[in-house]
Amino acid sequence: DPVCVTPPRGLVGGWPAEGDAAHAAGGPAGTVNGPTFTAGVVGQAFSLSGPGQGIEVPVSRAILPPDITVEGWIQRTS
Repeated sequence: DPVCVTPPRGLVGGWPAEGDAAHAAGGPAGTVNGPTFTAGVVGQAFSLSGPGQGIEVPVSRAILPPDITVEGWIQRTS
């Protein structure tokens, strides 16, 4: 079975989609606006099926460092 890698040191944002938009490292939780949940490669995944759907995360100084890298795994179905 696939497993996730260990989160890198200094991770300030992580939302694994395990049934909600809770933050993996105890930071601000997101709000699910439209997506459902589906089976992912590891655990669950957000399933977005139309415009305007997404996960809204409140603004927080903790997740807005001066330099930022964003990473995601995306699978298109159509």
